[in-house]
Amino acid sequence: MQTLGMLLKGKKSSTITSVVPTMVVVVVGAFIASMVKGIVSVREGEGAGPTTPVSLTTAARFDPQRFILNGLLVPAIDTDAVPLRWVDPRPAIQCRPGTSVRVNGVPLVPGDLVPNAPFELEWHADGCRPFGAAGPRFDGDVKLTVFREDWGFRRS
Repeated sequence: MQTLGMLLKGKKSSTITSVVPTMVVVVVGAFIASMVKGIVSVREGEGAGPTTPVSLTTAARFDPQRFILNGLLVPAIDTDAVPLRWVDPRPAIQCRPGTSVRVNGVPLVPGDLVPNAPFELEWHADGCRPFGAAGPRFDGDVKLTVFREDWGFRRS
C-alpha cells in the first residue's frame, strides 16, 4: 500500500492533482456531516443549553423598578408628535377603569404638550400591565419626578 508521500514522489502531477481534491472533498464532507449532526441534535433537545423557554418577565430576572419610567411614561407620550404631546396610556397597558394619571397634580389631558421643565407624573394604577400581559400587574400609587434631557427622559 502506498502512502501519500510515496504517491507524491513517484507519480506525475496528474496523480497529485487527483489525490488532493479527493482529500479536500473527504475533509469538507466530514465537517459538513458533523455540523448537520450537531444541528439535528440541538433541534431534538439533545444539545447543550436550556430546554425550557427563558423569559425576562420571570420574577427572578425581572425588576420592574429599573424600567418603571419606560413602563409608565412612554405609553403616555405620542412619539409621532413634534413637539411631544400626551396620549391616554391606560388602554395601551390594559388598565382597569379605576386608573387615573395626573401631570403636576392635574389629570393628564390627551393632546396637551409634554412639559420641557421637570414634572411629576402620578399614577393611581388599577390592574395595569405596562410590561405586557405576562409582566407584573400594577395596583396602587406611583409618583415619578421626570426630567427632560437632550437625549431623552430620566426620573428621580
